[in-house]
Amino acid sequence: MLKRNKKFIVMVLVLLGMMVIGTAYAATIQIDDFTNTTLPGTMSITSGMLGFADGDTLTGVIGGERDLRLFHTGGSGAVSLNIDAGLQRLAFASAPGTSGSFIVTWDGNDDSPATRSYLLGADLTDGGVNDNLMLSVYADQVGWSMQVDVYTDAANVSSFSFTENDDIRTTGRVYLMPFADFAGTANFANVGAVEITVTGVDDLDLTIDFFTSVDVDENLFDFGDLPAVYGNTTLVNNGAGHLNPGTTIQLGALVDSEVDGQPSADASADGADEDGVAFTGVWNDNTGDVDVTVGGAVNGCLSAWLDWHDGGFAFNPDGDFNDALENIIDNQPVSPGVNSFSFTVLGFDSTQTLFARFRLVPDRDNDGVCTDQAAVLPTGLTQDGEVEDYDIGFTPTAVNLQGITVDNQTTVVPFVIGATLLLLISAGLIFKRKRQTING
Repeated sequence: MLKRNKKFIVMVLVLLGMMVIGTAYAATIQIDDFTNTTLPGTMSITSGMLGFADGDTLTGVIGGERDLRLFHTGGSGAVSLNIDAGLQRLAFASAPGTSGSFIVTWDGNDDSPATRSYLLGADLTDGGVNDNLMLSVYADQVGWSMQVDVYTDAANVSSFSFTENDDIRTTGRVYLMPFADFAGTANFANVGAVEITVTGVDDLDLTIDFFTSVDVDENLFDFGDLPAVYGNTTLVNNGAGHLNPGTTIQLGALVDSEVDGQPSADASADGADEDGVAFTGVWNDNTGDVDVTVGGAVNGCLSAWLDWHDGGFAFNPDGDFNDALENIIDNQPVSPGVNSFSFTVLGFDSTQTLFARFRLVPDRDNDGVCTDQAAVLPTGLTQDGEVEDYDIGFTPTAVNLQGITVDNQTTVVPFVIGATLLLLISAGLIFKRKRQTING
């Protein structure tokens, strides 16, 4: 009887954990996550055009197939194109004084790179739910142009094009392209082919990290909740967001999703999932300490920011993360479990309340090294991982140490439910054992 009761308790606790932790995400249509390539190394030319057609055996690619064409348009150097399956990106590069362009086509058929078929048969609307294409790009020059064409068939195409005049070499940019903004006649529920054309400028390095169709009105993202003064929380302010958070890696045990960032005075608007960072140590020795718990089965890259001074190294937060030493963790490798970090905080003042942002993304090639992929910033969208924001308060103790409180780390309701359930179960077991004793 006791063994059966133990099994019952375990089952109830598992179900409770599923109720507390479970998160539902809307579907996305992944056009390409660049995890697959059959390229014979890097495509590179110094003149003309080079094409390559992948076979119909790829996964992570809509229709199982991708065609590539590379063009050299000026200069005497080389242009190159490569699918880096380890870092999950398409990489284009042109030498100094050299320009070029490339075309990527998904059309559901292993055909000649110079032609296209219209056999994809894809519903990018996900049955009427999705209404945007989303593309993540890094580029080290300005003035390059991109056009995205969606074909129903040879006679029906819709196009979206733009020229990028901002420097996104380190920040990157996630482009949201609403279906409604495409000019043309294609039916996004019956797509025969999708094509991206990038026209470059001299000496351009450009990478595409992922290409998908989404509905941004659904809970696809994990956003932060820093106060509005930081100006980096909502989607319209290029807030820190993670598409399909927690797919392979996350901070702590919990991860949630929301339509948009939720600025709040104490960074607690979505506090249910802020469980990945513990602030430890004796901060009045000019050193801050944190333990960061990484959930998932892959390595990650961690970045964090702490607003603790105003540019003059006085302990005076000023509503941004722009000052020296405020990027307290810079694209550092982490592994599943607890990872400890220390950082400088000069002139500690326990009367101040500090705000911090932590962002975790997968180590794209899972090699334990993060210098081979771009670091995330406190702004901008990326894929997978999680963002957590914290309001850190300090209270002096009798021995002049510092007790630390984090407003949004405790999820009260699930704790109360769990504790109450355990008490009821325990009371029932005790009652049953007493009845057994009385009845002999």
